[in-house]
Amino acid sequence: MRTFLKIIFVLTYRSLWGLTAYEDIFRDVVLRFYHGNSSTTYTEFKLNEATRLLGHPSFDLNDMTIIYIHGWNEKMNEAETLLVLVESYLSRKNHNVMVLNFETLAKKFYTTVVENSKELGKRVADALRRLFYRGLSPNRIHLLGFSVGAHICAEIGRFDPSYPMYYGTGEYLELNRNDAKFVDIIHTDGGIIGGPTSSGHADFYPNNGRRPQPRCGNAFWQFLSIAFGDHCAHDSSVHYYAQSVTAINPIFIATNKYIPYDITEMGYNCLNTALGDYYLKTD
Repeated sequence: MRTFLKIIFVLTYRSLWGLTAYEDIFRDVVLRFYHGNSSTTYTEFKLNEATRLLGHPSFDLNDMTIIYIHGWNEKMNEAETLLVLVESYLSRKNHNVMVLNFETLAKKFYTTVVENSKELGKRVADALRRLFYRGLSPNRIHLLGFSVGAHICAEIGRFDPSYPMYYGTGEYLELNRNDAKFVDIIHTDGGIIGGPTSSGHADFYPNNGRRPQPRCGNAFWQFLSIAFGDHCAHDSSVHYYAQSVTAINPIFIATNKYIPYDITEMGYNCLNTALGDYYLKTD
């Protein structure tokens, strides 16, 4: 029944809104490079011109390069999750901070974004290959993705990955440990908007990895507000990660579910030797 409804939904959208096989929905996709003290200073590069990035005076090949991929229906200059993460890295400095700007595609129906995530990932991967050929080290690239952005990361090689159409359907492959040398995932809204199961090398479950999340207020309201599209719990994965980027001392110490003496930090300082499911409490 779910598959049947999905097909009707997609066909209706395409017929009413004019999305055809000939529409280039990737033409506005760019890499946004932030090179100031705030998220208001940036330069954008088309994917087929990505190597121009290496010539920018603020781009340093010796620094770690961060590429964040935002979620569905998020606006580049307004999305709280995107801005809080960018600002955290800019304040830490010594990072090349970039965001994959696919805002035009992200505004389309969720099903359309999912269906095109594989092709988008392929195009970004091609751009990265050209950058590697010109001197950017693959070992100094860190891909970060939120919601459907996490699955796009999977297509080209970490936060609460989106649940709908990925987990348990067999149609679209969810983010998993085979997608990169090290995959760590923060689950904060499991089974509702976020991914319900472990699929990385290290999966973190702050506050049991589901609603309610302390930063989102009244627990009863967090469940009631599902009907109104509330995604505070889902967004919490990005906020926790951003806090770990700017923290001077460890703030998110997590314990392996099955090995009590195995502890690691969630977020920026997560050890790439971490393996398994980790739990912790946050304020």
